[in-house]
Amino acid sequence: MSRPRWEVVVVPQRRSGRSGDARPRDDDRGRSPDVLELQRDLALALLSAPSLDAALELCLDTAIRAAGAESAAIYLVDHASGDLHFVRVRGLSDASIEAAAHVRAGSPRACLAMTGKPVYARLDNPGVAPAMQDLPQEVRALAAIPVVHENRVIACLNLASNTSDEIPPANRPVVEAIAAQMGSVIVRLQAEQALQESEARLRALIEGGD
Repeated sequence: MSRPRWEVVVVPQRRSGRSGDARPRDDDRGRSPDVLELQRDLALALLSAPSLDAALELCLDTAIRAAGAESAAIYLVDHASGDLHFVRVRGLSDASIEAAAHVRAGSPRACLAMTGKPVYARLDNPGVAPAMQDLPQEVRALAAIPVVHENRVIACLNLASNTSDEIPPANRPVVEAIAAQMGSVIVRLQAEQALQESEARLRALIEGGD
């Protein structure tokens, strides 16, 4: 079986003050977003998402808004190797993306993600877990939220702030609710994508045999 091809998509940073802006305004930081409203809006948008890439971008937008974060990334788990790979990222420098794009199975950060439990870290804390020690210097707070489907970690949603010392506790249930929504969507769209690719290969074989 061929290994999946992982492509990092760097989503352009949205500008504040524009319609549909997912980034929080200064006066929104620290406020608890409406959980039901965000979940409802995301669920409706995901129903019409044409692809896995489009769905992941919607999740990234909503998670940034919910957390009051400046940057975010989504990793998918390669279950053949246990490695984690960036597939969607916003707000990180090129150097940070290159350094964090691949997380090897068995590394402290991978083990932390595979526990299936959310982790919130203040990076100014000298006792911070070793898994967080190699993060970009500009990051002051981090959330790592595993995405679980049928008791298996299939992805991880990471959110970071360069301006706040923590992801506000009031916002954390919203972020975790978004991650919970992501699991079934990722599995469904991965299955649809695999079916489309299989049908395309079969069609190519048939047409090539004519």
